[in-house]
Amino acid sequence: MFCVECGKEGKTIRYGLCPDCYIKKYSPFFTLPKTVDLQRCVNCNAFKYKNSWLDTSLEKILKKILTSNTKTELKNTKIKIQCKEKQDSADCIVKASGYIEDIMIEEKHKILVRKIRAICQNCSRKAGGYFEAILQVRGKINKKIIKDVKEQIEKETLKGRKNAFISKIKETSNGIDFYIGKKEIARNIVKKLHEKFGGQIKTSPKLAGVKDGRKVYRMTYLLRLPDYRKGDFVKINDKIFLIKNITGKRINILDLTNWEKKSYSNFSNLKIEVVGRADDVEEAIVVSETEKELQIMLPGNYEVKEILKPKQIKLNSKTVNIFRYGNEIFLTPE
Repeated sequence: MFCVECGKEGKTIRYGLCPDCYIKKYSPFFTLPKTVDLQRCVNCNAFKYKNSWLDTSLEKILKKILTSNTKTELKNTKIKIQCKEKQDSADCIVKASGYIEDIMIEEKHKILVRKIRAICQNCSRKAGGYFEAILQVRGKINKKIIKDVKEQIEKETLKGRKNAFISKIKETSNGIDFYIGKKEIARNIVKKLHEKFGGQIKTSPKLAGVKDGRKVYRMTYLLRLPDYRKGDFVKINDKIFLIKNITGKRINILDLTNWEKKSYSNFSNLKIEVVGRADDVEEAIVVSETEKELQIMLPGNYEVKEILKPKQIKLNSKTVNIFRYGNEIFLTPE
């Protein structure tokens, strides 16, 4: 076939035009703005996208805007963006591509992004001490629990969730309180902490006021942690166990006398006494090994002791981990 424009013989795509003539006549195929105004929070640097504030890069937020607002006849379109940021603006190069039939068309556009200074709702409310829920954690508190709560809040922030912040952290005589901007987020966090550490959850609402004719409640989520954690040593029915895992209402333990695994789905009625922590594990030197026994040198006083293996295993190791309780010495797994 011949192109109706240039007369060249070969493939035509639309209106009798060859690819070169069609592209020349109808380009550009992407209609992109010359400038884009973006609100950016001066505190957390989040960008406003529609009704949400997102903690993401300028390139990603600009790609969201262009992808949702750009109309083109091309199929299988792709947009790649590179920006050179300044304090209050950014010069961006947008490479947009797509296909007409099996012919790829690529265009390059320049966009000026103007950053409009603003304060997002999260930062505004956080500064004002706003909260919808209090997450109270009682029991043995360590840095890991505080880190877990903060990480869960950060994950919600990355999702663009409103009020995903901690407005205040208050230490008490028997625990710690987190004042959280959104009660649904606080509820999710307390569930995840319970799954990870076990314990008991108690929920109580408190009337905070009336909004649009509806009662507004602030929630308090109390998580009372058990005295024990994963890696602790406990006594149950006069036997010593290592806690391998705790998830919600289930506890997995290891009998240190024979290394048999046990699991309880409801252990609230068990009488559990903590006899050691994970950092009580010591390293002992192996002097000799038989089929059923180990001869080890204890750390500190270098006394040589013989202990029974919990099961018939070949260690082939120069050192082993042990836990001492009273006059008893238990071999612990790596």
